Amino acid sequence: MRLPLPLTAAALSLVCFASLAGAQETPTVHRVTFKQGQATLRGAVKGYAGNDYIFPVGAGESMKVSLASGKAFFNVLPPGSKDEAIFVGSTSGATFEGVAATSGDYTARVYLMRNEARRGTAARYTLSIRIGDKGASGK
Repeated sequence: MRLPLPLTAAALSLVCFASLAGAQETPTVHRVTFKQGQATLRGAVKGYAGNDYIFPVGAGESMKVSLASGKAFFNVLPPGSKDEAIFVGSTSGATFEGVAATSGDYTARVYLMRNEARRGTAARYTLSIRIGDKGASGK
C-alpha cells in the first residue's frame, strides 16, 4: 500500500525530527598528562554536550577514576571504543577501580542523563584520575 505523497513527507519529517531530538553532541576532548600526585580536574557539562578525558594506561596498571557531582555521571571506555564502556557510572556509582586489560588511551566520559540533558541542565563536577602510583593532570 502506498501512502499519498504529502503523508509520506510528513511521516519522513517526523522520523528525522525524532532522531535529531535524541542526538548527542560530540564531546569536548581533553588530553590528560601524568605528573606527580593525583590530579583534580574540574569542569561542567550542559545539555547533551559532554567532556572526554583521555589518558594513557599500560596493560596491568591499576586505574581509579572518581567523580563528585550532583547530576553528572561518567563512563570509562577502553582503547579504540567509541561508545562501549567497561564502567557505566549511572548504574555502577561514582568510583571505578580496575586494572587495564590492554595498553592504550582510556577515556573517562562525563555526561548528563538524557532527561537532564533534555531540560538543558548544567552540572559542575570534579573528576579524579589515578593510575598505579602515578597521578594525572589534565587541561
